[in-house]
Amino acid sequence: MHNLFAGDLQHHCRNILGMSAETKPTVEAGVQPHSPDEQQHELDIAINAVQIGLRTGLMRVQKGYIVFLACANNVLPKSKVASNPLTRLTQNDQAVGKGAYADALIHSVS
Repeated sequence: MHNLFAGDLQHHCRNILGMSAETKPTVEAGVQPHSPDEQQHELDIAINAVQIGLRTGLMRVQKGYIVFLACANNVLPKSKVASNPLTRLTQNDQAVGKGAYADALIHSVS
């Protein structure tokens, strides 16, 4: 406890172990987060595809946007609808493909 207050622990962590808050986490090459404008553009494409009923147009959008639209509209793929709505999703439920969400969204509009 004395070392903690004396600053020895801080010195050891930062200088000896190299643990510093100043270092920024590295972003993997090729994976860049979308800006808010890009996010809105992707959502607009997805919404238009759903309204038209164009599955191929919806499949061009990243899965995260399709899942977001489905969850925001309380639409779940038929294969993964739980008998008890209070049941949490398991890992198997999270493995549902983008096509199942796209079909569920288009079916809910038509």
